[in-house]
Amino acid sequence: MPDPTPSPATPSGSWSLARRLLVVVAVIITAIALTYAVIDWRGKRAWEAYQSARGALPEFAAFIPPPVPDEQNFAMTPFLAPLFDFNPLPLQPGQSNWRDTNGHNRVTSEFNVLSSAGDRTPATGVWRQEHATDLGEWVRIMRKAKAHGVADDAQVSAPSDRQAAATALLGELERFRPVLEELRQASQRPQARFNIRYNEPDPWSILLPHLAVLRGASHALQLRASAELALANPQAALEDVHLIFHLAGTIKDEPFLITHLVRIKLLDDAVQTIWEGLEARRWSDAQLQDFQAQLGQMAVLRDLQMPLGSERAADNLTFDLLRTQRDRARMFSSLTGAGDSMAYVFLLAPRGWIYQEQVTCNRLFDDYLTPGFDPAAQQIKPDLIDARTQGLGKVLQGSPASLVWNHLVMARLLLPALGRVFQKSAMDQTGIDQAALACALERHRLATGRYPESLDALKPRFIQALPHDVCNGEALKYRVTQDGRFILYSVGWNEKDDGGVVAVKGEVQDSEGLRQAAASGNSGPTRANVQDPAQGDWVWQYPTNAP
Repeated sequence: MPDPTPSPATPSGSWSLARRLLVVVAVIITAIALTYAVIDWRGKRAWEAYQSARGALPEFAAFIPPPVPDEQNFAMTPFLAPLFDFNPLPLQPGQSNWRDTNGHNRVTSEFNVLSSAGDRTPATGVWRQEHATDLGEWVRIMRKAKAHGVADDAQVSAPSDRQAAATALLGELERFRPVLEELRQASQRPQARFNIRYNEPDPWSILLPHLAVLRGASHALQLRASAELALANPQAALEDVHLIFHLAGTIKDEPFLITHLVRIKLLDDAVQTIWEGLEARRWSDAQLQDFQAQLGQMAVLRDLQMPLGSERAADNLTFDLLRTQRDRARMFSSLTGAGDSMAYVFLLAPRGWIYQEQVTCNRLFDDYLTPGFDPAAQQIKPDLIDARTQGLGKVLQGSPASLVWNHLVMARLLLPALGRVFQKSAMDQTGIDQAALACALERHRLATGRYPESLDALKPRFIQALPHDVCNGEALKYRVTQDGRFILYSVGWNEKDDGGVVAVKGEVQDSEGLRQAAASGNSGPTRANVQDPAQGDWVWQYPTNAP
């Protein structure tokens, strides 16, 4: 009779099952390894094919400006030097980036009273909308800041008379005189290069603390120059404009889009001051020639080419780091806001997948971010730029799965929205060209007693060559107005001649509408009265009550 007790599994049976499991695991690992190898081979081949077809792209290191000896370097003046006096890498836990944290904090807080109000205050002058700087309002802003928020608006008074306000504002700005004078002395040094830590482990970690400081210094100079013009001291105002131009020049060779945009703001401070002096007819012929020479050196659209190339090089450096130093994945995800889940994608992804992402990113750059921009000709095509910007937005839409499948993950994180960068650059270049022409027109008036009937009459005595409209390549529009002044304008981003109409967000106003707004007490733009750069014309003119 058989024994009903089940016999235990034999050792040979257990070993057979284990061997089957090991074989399955080995097959899976081999399949994964082969898949990774194929993806790696195909990805690297795709990148090499792209480079072969397009040509080698410059590396990020090619955009780094050469070092400058400290004694020749504007940026190493004592006030600015602490900004880039870094502790060596790697930092110790809890260690600051800066050796002299007190010095760094002192520099970065110097102009806080101005930056806290910022460009949003109605006191800020906007020449494109015929608004001079509201000196009285800036006196009130600075006095309130000194009260440390204790006083409310009703308790802080300011002169309503422009000359009295100018005197009061110069008194308030006296606190900045030592720093501004140091910067003026440092501007005599032959070179300028902020010692940015370009050798950061990845380009996303590079610190640029000087940009806000330069913006604050430029703002202080613009306010002081505006007050000096109100007190009929144009030479002092001219010297402040010179320093603004110099500050803008110190960052011209920096390979960052954010630097380019800050430089635009500085140059607009200079143009605002020139406009205010022209409106009040303060400048002499010699001073106007000086401005023309300075403005003639400004090629904002042409200069945009370098930071665009650097942006692309930084993106490609990021791909290299993600392939070769996988520990950078978490840092990159954090800096770009991609999150920890994306960090794991970068950590686990085959190198070939990252190559494919790099190919896609560069092709999109070629197809969507460079057409419509001709830096050599200082010209853009707004309709093409808008169409490509919208097209890129559609390409980068989709579910996470579709982005992964189409190799669009990195493009969505890295590719900048350049439509507005082109627009801001074109608008600033137009303002620079208009300012140079306005100086020539004022010189014509000083010499003949009137403005010419056409811009051609300025050549060659008052200007050597007439700038073109960067938006359509044609001549800027010009006509003498009934009040004996003139209107000078570009057709603007919509490439349509609107007859000198300024588009305001939510509505469209001609110059008379803007003047009525000013007469009603609006000394500057408000949220309901801000120019829409995408519509209407980009106009240079003066209020009817100007001298």
